[in-house]
Amino acid sequence: MQLHFSLSHTHGLVASLIVLENEAGIDIEKINRIDNIESLYENVLTQSEITYLRQFSAEKQKQLFYTFWTLKEAYLKAIGKGLSLSMKEISLYFNSKHGVWVANDNNQQNVSSNWQFISFQPNSNYIGAIAILHPKESRMKINYFEAIPANHYGMTFLPFTPLKVEFLEQVI
Repeated sequence: MQLHFSLSHTHGLVASLIVLENEAGIDIEKINRIDNIESLYENVLTQSEITYLRQFSAEKQKQLFYTFWTLKEAYLKAIGKGLSLSMKEISLYFNSKHGVWVANDNNQQNVSSNWQFISFQPNSNYIGAIAILHPKESRMKINYFEAIPANHYGMTFLPFTPLKVEFLEQVI
């Protein structure tokens, strides 16, 4: 049995992912930490993704930008590339039949057929994503936990309390 883990942090929040047997990655970002989000489009998104975003309102563009960013970074971590591979070298595509899939931007061939992607928002200030190597036809159980800093008798500790448990049978 092999254990895989991934870690991400942003202003005020840490996210970790521990998975048995499957390659996986996680990313978390604070929404609104960047004033001019459009200045990052060219560094993070492919031209087809930018075109897709521009059809929405400014607020929806911001939400979708962070969704793209976190999904891409989670996938790059899961395949062991981290940010050594530019986010612009892969494109994300969304459709109702296949959910989210990743393609090399040059040939648009699906390179993620055995991957599942989960986008989540722990609260209105943060957005995160998980990429996990997992056949789409099988069930997957995801457990979310929230750690709340507490001070007890001069010692700081992090009690873990369940935040949400759900069974997923399909991708976003």
